[in-house]
Amino acid sequence: MLAVVSMIRTMASCMAPPHRLVAVRPSGRSGCRWVTWTTTAGNCSSLLAGRSTRAPFSTSFTDELPGAAGSRTPVRILRAVLAGLLVLFIGMVAVVLLVQADANLLKRPLTAWVSAQLGRPFVIDGELAIRAGNTLYLSAEGVRIPDVSAGVGPDMLAIERLAIEVDTWSLLERPVVVRRVDIDGADLQLNKSETDADAADGDDGDFEWPESLPVLISEIVISGSRVLFTAPRLSRPVDLRLTRLTQTHVASGVLKLDGEGQLNELPLRIQGSAGPFDNLLTARDFGIAVNVAAGDVHIGVETRIDSLANPSGSTFKVTLRAPDTDYLRTNLGLRDLGPGPVELDGEASPDPGGEGLRGALKGRIGQFTVEASGELADPATMKKASLNIDLSGPDLEFAGAVAGIDHLPAEAFRLKSSLTREQDRLRIDDATLAVAGSDFSVRGTVGKISSMEGLDLTFAFKGPDVSRARAWLGLPAQLGGGYSVSGQLKTEKDGRQSVDMTVATNLANLRIAGKLGAYPDYYATRVRIEASGDNLATLGEAGGISRLPASRFTASGDVEWSPRGIVLRAAELAAGPDRLTLDGRIGREPLGADTDVRFAISGENLAGLTGSTGFGVINGLPSASYSLKGRLRRAKNASRLDDVTGTLAGARVVASGRIGDTPARDTDLEFSIEGPRLGKFAGLLPGYTLPDGAFSADGSIALNEQGLVVEGLKLSAAGAQATADARLALPLDAAAGQFKIQARGPDLSLFLPRIGNTAMPGGAFDLAVRGTVANGRWTFETAQLSSGLGRVAGSGILAWAPDFSATRLQLEIQADSLADVGRLADISLPAEPFEITAEFSGTPTALVARKASGRLGDSDFAGQFTVSLADRPTVDVDFKTSMLDLRRYIVSHAEPEPEPEPEKEKATAARGAARTARLIPDRRLPLDWLR
Repeated sequence: MLAVVSMIRTMASCMAPPHRLVAVRPSGRSGCRWVTWTTTAGNCSSLLAGRSTRAPFSTSFTDELPGAAGSRTPVRILRAVLAGLLVLFIGMVAVVLLVQADANLLKRPLTAWVSAQLGRPFVIDGELAIRAGNTLYLSAEGVRIPDVSAGVGPDMLAIERLAIEVDTWSLLERPVVVRRVDIDGADLQLNKSETDADAADGDDGDFEWPESLPVLISEIVISGSRVLFTAPRLSRPVDLRLTRLTQTHVASGVLKLDGEGQLNELPLRIQGSAGPFDNLLTARDFGIAVNVAAGDVHIGVETRIDSLANPSGSTFKVTLRAPDTDYLRTNLGLRDLGPGPVELDGEASPDPGGEGLRGALKGRIGQFTVEASGELADPATMKKASLNIDLSGPDLEFAGAVAGIDHLPAEAFRLKSSLTREQDRLRIDDATLAVAGSDFSVRGTVGKISSMEGLDLTFAFKGPDVSRARAWLGLPAQLGGGYSVSGQLKTEKDGRQSVDMTVATNLANLRIAGKLGAYPDYYATRVRIEASGDNLATLGEAGGISRLPASRFTASGDVEWSPRGIVLRAAELAAGPDRLTLDGRIGREPLGADTDVRFAISGENLAGLTGSTGFGVINGLPSASYSLKGRLRRAKNASRLDDVTGTLAGARVVASGRIGDTPARDTDLEFSIEGPRLGKFAGLLPGYTLPDGAFSADGSIALNEQGLVVEGLKLSAAGAQATADARLALPLDAAAGQFKIQARGPDLSLFLPRIGNTAMPGGAFDLAVRGTVANGRWTFETAQLSSGLGRVAGSGILAWAPDFSATRLQLEIQADSLADVGRLADISLPAEPFEITAEFSGTPTALVARKASGRLGDSDFAGQFTVSLADRPTVDVDFKTSMLDLRRYIVSHAEPEPEPEPEKEKATAARGAARTARLIPDRRLPLDWLR
């Protein structure tokens, strides 16, 4: 919508005052500006390039060709070099007149000054000479401007010798008269890249119509010079070699231009004239004619200016001729323009029936045709102007490139427009563009072009297949098929501009209606937006958001554009049973500090919606209704949550605090959760059965550069209660702080992972852990767990990897039945009481239990074992026993009782059975474990 307004204003500027005569005048930081006369002026390049500027533009053979990023364009640099030297005379004249010193003493400050103006190195390798008198004379040898964008390679500009003579007294008036310019052995390398159009500088300052020529050059001598131009749209470089180019002041007072050389393989001849010279000084009743012949290509320009201040009685004529487009493509490297002739004629002359000028342009270049006509009254004040144009061809991209406009499609097109401007008012009788199967049209009036007020415009864009415009408009792949955009911009009774626009595509139907803010920023724009579509998932994918529900959707809300961002009021999105509402401001950067929005979201199944917010997918959520609401604000590098409440599967969560963009560095969050059934959330922990029943959790967690802080964390579930407090500097291998954990409950088995259908041992339990940590060493003042299984207790120091040397830890383990402990890991162990005590110490890579002792049933053991945690972990056990009861490990192979037999046979059988029952089973023992 806003782009339409900007486009209309830019069309108006196409009818801005015509541009300037070839001249140099002081302007801006560089100290000079090159200005060029064309018969058509304005900002038409901005219209299709999608940018707007208040200053008019010019198109000529000296089009701007940007250089290195962040620096001035090559042609501007050349202009600044030549014109800057003239301006430099003004600052140097007093010094030169008073001190007739060696000019080479000024070389360093001169080159430094010019380099600063150009933004790139300027070098004089040879002699510098300056003479002052009635004529100021400057000559320099070995002038160079290196091409810093190309790195090592030829200079962008190299001149063997440059000499300039200026009429000293003309520096005090207008125009400055340059008596003679000599350039020997100039070599200019111009390279235009794909990104130059985007990086090109705009005009600086408001345009003022010149009443006289700023600079007038009497004689020019250029010899042995070359210009090499390369560009992406040329199949070969354009190589211009000037054997000579001279401009002389003949006796009749006319300036004669004559030159010859070669353009690629074509012979080149340049002829022209301007004058009389005295009339050029007064800028009245003078003429300019130039004819260029490159092989069979002929270009002619002829004009007669009655008054530069008001050229209403002037005449202009331009012609272009070539055998055909294949001749241009073969010899000049132009892209294929389609077969056809090259004929172009333009002229302008006083309007016999009115005031001002009437002009026309007509011709054909290959398959490109143009027919334009218009009127211009009082060019200096733009009292009245009109333009009618009909342009068509097979390649809009090429047509745009000629006008300096990039990023247009290489599609056949036709452009027609009829514009009339009177003072600050623009009337568009009809402006249409047909391209890529689409039609664009605008008509109506703009009451004030300068402020874009008094709008009454109707616009429409439509086509049968938007995919043809997908690449050059940057549209998503999901957008296809027919589309239409239509609307109206008009001025309401209160003077404000209003818009009413509808958009129809395969993804959504959209309507925007409301009032626009003031040009050019359009702040205070307030519109109502309504949208609907058949599949929110497809629309989300087009916008880079995945996993939205694949259901029909509607959206509506009031939107305001402000300097701090977009303000939403009662904005609502509904997709099936899911609903999202937003109220507040979304910063110009969504993660910027200006975001402050209240939100509410609800639906029937959160499990099918996760992942749509960009925070990742949460697997295992229950399929149940949900709701979430609160306030989100952006602070520096973090998000602030206030009054956040939510419900899911009967559970309720409340949270507030700060979540850092990097959560581990800047998070401080308070929360509470409670619900009637913890079992419904078992899917969050696959393979683990959560105990069913009521549960709750509340406390605060802080993560920052100082570490982790857990305060007052309370947990309850299945009748068990737990508390935790910790203050630890991170990372863990260099942690420092203190910690405390306590828990107790009626049944430990409810919190143990289940393996198969085996019943877990449990009983009441009591857990207490308290200690400190410093320099990576964990000191356990107490660590104890008691339950129906037994008891585990420990105290001492545990050093963290990778160096265990500081470890000094005592450990006690007691179990009433080792079989119950084995069931925790699905291992069959004997149902014997078990106990062990050990004192652990450490080495850099291992933990050593030197005084380990214990009992298993009636057996005892004592010794040491080592757990090495080097590259290949190993366990080394060295135990001794004074009593080893093997009965639990002896398997009986007794045969079934035989039938009754004589007493002797009975006794023999009994002895054999007893012997067999006492045998160790024939099984392989892991002897490699023994020492």
